[in-house]
Amino acid sequence: MLDRSFEGMDWRSADGREQLFDLRADPQELDDLVSTLPETVGVWRERLTDVLRERPEGFVEGDRLVPGRRVDAILSRNGETPTGGPR
Repeated sequence: MLDRSFEGMDWRSADGREQLFDLRADPQELDDLVSTLPETVGVWRERLTDVLRERPEGFVEGDRLVPGRRVDAILSRNGETPTGGPR
């Protein structure tokens, strides 16, 4: 989740599912607005792409989000997994 002020978008890295919520009207996140607000989803997707672009998991290729990447519970600072092997 990027912003808890009004709208919030969730992108599930495992399967690429997107969810969008109006957090003022729906603080429990029960009414998914993805299908009703595609332009807003596009704005949030661009923001998320920018945020995740430099992550070591490789969530972004070009300008698109890539689901299904391996995610380690702990990331090291030198690009290796916690067990010492390469990613």
